[in-house]
Amino acid sequence: LSIALLFAVITLCQEYYSEEEETHIEEIDVSNDYIHFTWIVDKSLNKSLTSLRIVAATMKGSSSTSPVAVVIAPNVTAYKFEGLVGNTTYRISVEGFANKRSVFYTSTLISTSLAALDWLPAPTDISLTDKTSDSLEITWTTPIVASASNQAMVNQHLVSAFEFNSVTKISTQRRRFPVRFPNTRIRLEGLQPRTVYNITIQAGTDFGFGSLGWAAFATLGDGEQFILRLKSRTPNSLTVKWPLSWLSAPNVPYTVCLLLNEPSAT
Repeated sequence: LSIALLFAVITLCQEYYSEEEETHIEEIDVSNDYIHFTWIVDKSLNKSLTSLRIVAATMKGSSSTSPVAVVIAPNVTAYKFEGLVGNTTYRISVEGFANKRSVFYTSTLISTSLAALDWLPAPTDISLTDKTSDSLEITWTTPIVASASNQAMVNQHLVSAFEFNSVTKISTQRRRFPVRFPNTRIRLEGLQPRTVYNITIQAGTDFGFGSLGWAAFATLGDGEQFILRLKSRTPNSLTVKWPLSWLSAPNVPYTVCLLLNEPSAT
């Protein structure tokens, strides 16, 4: 009897943790006044769901606002809470119901960003300098502000990487890093092979961030090599390099082409 009971407990724990691994919340996008997120539900629960209850509640010590709760259809898989308080941590929870019976609950902590600064432009020249099957190395240029006093306050950049799902057409945030000024380079690691990532970069101060700069890059597939790399640049030149072993022989002829990515280019 004791062995049978032990087996039942182990089976129950395995099912419980399996559900915990399957059912979870993922960020899609976060700003100073909204949180956009999606959730993954254990497939075995989908058919029994009749409604979902979504809640955003501030944590103790954050701005004292009442929790926001909505009830939505069971087939919805993403939601966006708007009108939130900036620089505040929220507990986002999703609870599934079969009629009035709760069948699952999952939650996570997500923080809104600092205030949006309309005077601070987006970073420019977002470029890919290196990539592998699980990493992207990116550089950018800090925006120039007309006011010298405002320019002096710019002391960081916020870099976010969103993984693009080609099936659902949804981009989910996977990485988010503050980069202190004057550094304008970052290597994002732990990425998926042969996957498109939307990269956003904002310049910021101690109390807010400016407009978004955006670019999209893809990691290499397993075993692939990044052939052509940018070595340096000036306002009127680009220097590129490639592995010597890529050519079949040291003296083999090759052609270098430059394509202007402009509608007016000929």
